[in-house]
Amino acid sequence: MFKQILAVCSLCLLATACGAQDAINSVIAMNKKMDQTNTAIGQTNSKMDVTNLAIHNQTLAVALDQMMSPENTTNLFPPTSMMAPGQVFANVATSDEIVQLVYVLLLDVNDKQPDPSLQIPDKAHKGKMTWPDDVTAQWDHDKMAKLTALQVICGLMPDQTVQNIIDSQITAADRYQDTAYQVLMLRYLFIDSFMLTESLLSSKVDNPGVAEQGITYIEQLRFIEEQPFASSIKIATFGMLSSDDNLVADLSPAPGKDNSQTLATLLSSKVKSDMDPKYTTSTDGKLKDRVSKLESKLQAYSKAN
Repeated sequence: MFKQILAVCSLCLLATACGAQDAINSVIAMNKKMDQTNTAIGQTNSKMDVTNLAIHNQTLAVALDQMMSPENTTNLFPPTSMMAPGQVFANVATSDEIVQLVYVLLLDVNDKQPDPSLQIPDKAHKGKMTWPDDVTAQWDHDKMAKLTALQVICGLMPDQTVQNIIDSQITAADRYQDTAYQVLMLRYLFIDSFMLTESLLSSKVDNPGVAEQGITYIEQLRFIEEQPFASSIKIATFGMLSSDDNLVADLSPAPGKDNSQTLATLLSSKVKSDMDPKYTTSTDGKLKDRVSKLESKLQAYSKAN
C-alpha cells in the first residue's frame, strides 16, 4: 500500500513539476513576444518621427517658396501677398530654424553680387566700374524681397518663439546671439510699420476688437523696448548695390521717431475719435468693462516710462 501511495505522490510531483515548467515556458514565450512587440512599436515610432520631420521640413520649404515667388514679391510695400505663407512658416518653424534662416538670408543680402563681367564704366567716377541700372534694380529688389520676407516671419512668429530665441541665443550667449538681436529688430520694424502705422492706425478704430489688436501690437513692441539688452537690438545691411537701399535701424530714441509710447498715444486718440458710441455707452456690463480696460491700458502706455 505504501508503495502505491508513494507512486501516486511521485506522479503528482512530476505532474506539478511539468505544470510549473510549462508556466515558466509560457512566461518566457510571453516576454519574447512583448520584446518583439516593443521593438515593432519602437520601429513604428521611429518611422513616424522621420515622416513627421519630412512633413515639417516640406511645410517650411513650401511656405518659403511661396513667399519668394515672383507673384508674391512684385509689390513689397505692403507685403500683403507674403502674409499667408509667412504666417505658416512663422507658426511651424522652431526658434532655431528662424534664427538660422535670418542668418543665411542676411549673408545673401550682404555678400552676393552680380557677375563682375556685367559691370560698365562709371560715368560719374572716372576709372571706376559700376552696375547697369537694370542690374542694380533687379538685384536690389531681390535682396529687399528677402529682407521683407524676414520681417514678415519675425513679425508674425508667436510670442513664445520670441522668448525661446532670447533664452537660447541672447541670454545663453550662444552662436547666433548677434543674429537674435537682428531678429528682434526685424520683428519691431514689421509690427511698427506694417501692422500698426500702415495698417491698423491708418484706418478707423471703431470697435473694441480693433483697439485690442492694436494694444497687442504695442505690447509686443514694449516687450522688445524693455529688454535689458535693448541697445544691442539693431540691424545694418551693406550689400545693396545702391547704398540707399540698405536697411539700417536700431532702437535708439530720436525726436519724432515712433516707439510704443507715441503709437499708444495715437491709438488712444483714434479710439476716442473713432469708437462707435454704441460700445462706449453700452448697457452691457461686460462690453462696457472691456472698453474701459482698453482705454485704461492705452492711457498707461501713452505715459512716459
